[in-house]
Amino acid sequence: MQKLKIEASGFFRVLWTSERSQVATMELRPGAESSGGMESHAGDQVTYCLEGSGTVETPSGSVVVGPGELLALEAREEHRFVNTGSVEWKVLIFYAPPEY
Repeated sequence: MQKLKIEASGFFRVLWTSERSQVATMELRPGAESSGGMESHAGDQVTYCLEGSGTVETPSGSVVVGPGELLALEAREEHRFVNTGSVEWKVLIFYAPPEY
């Protein structure tokens, strides 16, 4: 068992990793993007919004994610996070299996 504190990470920070999963935080300033284009991961990615809001873009459309909302992306689903809000967007990300 390991207790973790979610603290400011700058942009991206891995908090914990096991053989089967991983937890990270990501913070995006208003107007910032997670990457220059779409990206995907070998495993599933579940993102929980802690503060702020932003848009997650996929080839099939986009969705706004705000505080208390959870977004699940299946393995190899292309996506990009864009902070379309006016404050910093802070999310907690779960990967299974670990990505980083």
